[in-house]
Amino acid sequence: MENGCKKIIKTIIPKRLLTIIYRRKALENLFKLRKSVREIEKRPRSFENGPKVVFVLQFPAAWNSFKTVYEAAIQKGLSVFVLCVPTFADKNGEYLSEKGLTNDSYEFCMKNKISCVDAWTDGVWYDLESYEPDYVFYSRPYDSMYPKEYKSSTVCRYAKICFIPYSYSIGSLFAKVIYNIGFISNTYICFAPSIPCMDQCKKMYKIKELLIPKSFVCLGYPNHDLYADIEREKGIKVSNILWLPRWTTSEEKNNTQSHFMPYFDKFIQFAKSHNEIQIVIRPHPLMFTNFINKKVMTEQEVKKIHQTVESMSNIIFDERKDYTISLKKADIVVSDNSSLLIDAFITGKQVIFCGEAMEYLNEEGVMMDSTFYHADKWEQVEEELENLIQGKDTLAEKRRETINKIFPNLDGKIGERVLEYIITDYKKHG
Repeated sequence: MENGCKKIIKTIIPKRLLTIIYRRKALENLFKLRKSVREIEKRPRSFENGPKVVFVLQFPAAWNSFKTVYEAAIQKGLSVFVLCVPTFADKNGEYLSEKGLTNDSYEFCMKNKISCVDAWTDGVWYDLESYEPDYVFYSRPYDSMYPKEYKSSTVCRYAKICFIPYSYSIGSLFAKVIYNIGFISNTYICFAPSIPCMDQCKKMYKIKELLIPKSFVCLGYPNHDLYADIEREKGIKVSNILWLPRWTTSEEKNNTQSHFMPYFDKFIQFAKSHNEIQIVIRPHPLMFTNFINKKVMTEQEVKKIHQTVESMSNIIFDERKDYTISLKKADIVVSDNSSLLIDAFITGKQVIFCGEAMEYLNEEGVMMDSTFYHADKWEQVEEELENLIQGKDTLAEKRRETINKIFPNLDGKIGERVLEYIITDYKKHG
């Protein structure tokens, strides 16, 4: 119902006026946040036990954003757990009855022996406020996808919200989405993954920096701890190709389009002619659901696609929760516009980027993009693949130099530094 009302409001109120209303509301939220922070800091503190920390997880694929922060908290002996929130059950983001909810995050955490709580048990949402957490970490900043109990506007009244984005932003377009005004106005600390990103956030939210100093901090991106010890100087023999198709359709004008449908049959033929190479397809977790909802594909067609892949020996779908497994094994990554492009870059993979030029990139993004091979149609994708298979990696040296320039200190301790930062904040302020 809430999202339905928002759609009606957007059709009635002019966009410019709506922006003014949102900004005024965000300013009110900032003053409320400052008041809440002061109240939180008046609470009794346990210097012996340290702060109580909670991580909110809704999609298992987002876990790597704060995995090493959680591990550091466990090693410190802090009171910590992961609050596993079910994914929304309908296409509008509305929670349905208990029978419509699925909790992939809870299953993921239980399987990996991560201390966790199922947010939805016996038809009741877990009472997070009663636990009295000091810090609550989020990786997904989309309040419309959470029940009211876990929206940032609710949680910021009794805990300091820390934000580590699920995606490493390299441009203004995604920055406005990931660091959206509604969520950021309720956030105590945003751990920006890079200096350019931190500077951009400070520029976007000057008033927030005045009201709540050090709202934006850069200590590195904890996700990159997972690649600190990876071997980047691999041999030229190609045995594994990872394909990352996007989730969007041509109808969604504000998003770059997925190449899954036009390229799927082409990849099947490519696999048949290259039996020595393993091809792994890892679509965005929402891709098939979105295709079905948009009526560009039926459930039967999706089933047939899976059957086609299952009938072949050297092409598979990767549906594991942890994307780093396939990424580390890949020699070449063929990708639409994806947050995993950053991961592919930092691991030194040979990347073939499909689709439109990313004109919105910041300086850091431009540097990364210059190390990618680009293809606007399948013939170019195939040509680049054949070149790389033959060892013609003309961007290898540039890739190594750019990685060292952008990420000179990949020591595997970013998560530890983030944790130490909030422990210091707790001791100083509460």
